[in-house]
Amino acid sequence: MTSVQVRVYLSYGKGKIQSKLTPIVAILHRKLQTGMHRFTSEEKIQKHWSGLLKLFDKSPELKKFLDDKGKGSPPEVYNVQVETGLRNFGNDKYAMGTYAMISKMEWQKDNLSWKKRECYIAMARYVLELPSYSKYIHFRWSDYVSRNAMTMTFKARHLPYTLGEEELTGIVDPAEWSTPVKRHKRKRTGVHAITPSSHVVSPGSTTSVATATTTATCWDSEEGEWVSP
Repeated sequence: MTSVQVRVYLSYGKGKIQSKLTPIVAILHRKLQTGMHRFTSEEKIQKHWSGLLKLFDKSPELKKFLDDKGKGSPPEVYNVQVETGLRNFGNDKYAMGTYAMISKMEWQKDNLSWKKRECYIAMARYVLELPSYSKYIHFRWSDYVSRNAMTMTFKARHLPYTLGEEELTGIVDPAEWSTPVKRHKRKRTGVHAITPSSHVVSPGSTTSVATATTTATCWDSEEGEWVSP
């Protein structure tokens, strides 16, 4: 597909959402925003980030480290409170998933990084009193700039800690992490292939008709896998 075709597709293309034809740009915007509500609830932010919010109340000058692209050197207590806030959200299965905090190994898996990043950005926007995101038809350039700065900050300063690549001496791991926990995996089922043993042969006929067994599955967006309904 050429660049011209791509631009035409983005400008005039449509797709279906709940059986309704919708402009492609609107669909893309919706997909990009999906899941962010897990972290943007004011009630959840005040609850899970309470330690960091209290620190900001005491030392408001620390807010400059929220979007400094990781170039500053905040005190250890600041980094500890950021990781603590992320872990608090990790105990919210609707935010990070069912298994996020069952063990240190699960918490430090890279597949949680994007959720942690969005969690951090939601908190930073709340603290800096930035308005809610606008729709795609008038998405603010300032939001793009701030998101980029916060993303760079999170990746440079906090991601190494939450992935276990660097150590935070001022944080205490949950007691349950000292006990090994096996993640319970749901049995995956799907459409089974036709097997030779399932032939049905009509009397007097040399033609065999195979029967296939099918099982319905649905996509679990929390766990990122196909599961039985």
